[in-house]
Amino acid sequence: MLAMHSMKSADKLNLKLESTLQELPVWTVQIELNQPGNELAKLFDQEPLLPGIILTKNQKCVSIISRPLFFEQMSCPYGLGLFAGRPIEYLYNVLLPEISILSEDTPIVDATQTVLERSPTLVYEPIVITDQSSQYGLLDFHQLLLAYSQIHVLTLNRLQKEKELTRIARVDFGDLQHNYTRLLQNEKMIALGQLVAGITHEINNPMNFVYGNLNYAAKYVQYLIYLLECYEKEPSYPEVVL
Repeated sequence: MLAMHSMKSADKLNLKLESTLQELPVWTVQIELNQPGNELAKLFDQEPLLPGIILTKNQKCVSIISRPLFFEQMSCPYGLGLFAGRPIEYLYNVLLPEISILSEDTPIVDATQTVLERSPTLVYEPIVITDQSSQYGLLDFHQLLLAYSQIHVLTLNRLQKEKELTRIARVDFGDLQHNYTRLLQNEKMIALGQLVAGITHEINNPMNFVYGNLNYAAKYVQYLIYLLECYEKEPSYPEVVL
């Protein structure tokens, strides 16, 4: 959930492509509107990296005041004299600062796009992050950009890996297609060989039958020739007239 404050930079976090705002360092420095304005200056002096302070009324968040906006107002003529000793609510009513509130489960990529679509006067303003228990924290705009940059690098690396995997897949597909063609050709040759073997077998059977009976057929022909020769040698008988 929201930490009291964190000095850890977003570029040192182990972020992922789907990381959300919950993983980023936030600040939850709060102050009641009835406190004197010079308390704001003390808090900003104590924390040089503090991007802003959450303004509360009866312990409920009503707005924020950022470091640039506060010091810009204090640098105006009579600014310090007007607001330093008075309750912060006077300064709040004069400034009525706009705030951007995002849920902690918002993806960092989506949050960055939303924040960059703000008006130019709010570009560098911190973002209010709320959790499921309605607690609020402040996210520095620069921390969000650092996180987005890290995710951008991760995205480029992922795309490079996907391109390499696609290239490998294409090579493997080409090899598979070549092997399939060769296998198909082998199957055709096997089928052709089986067909030729079958035809050869069908031809060999009658031929073997004929070849195996040639000797017997030759003897039978010789016997027939011999019988015919014998008949020719015998005297012919006259026809009997009845």
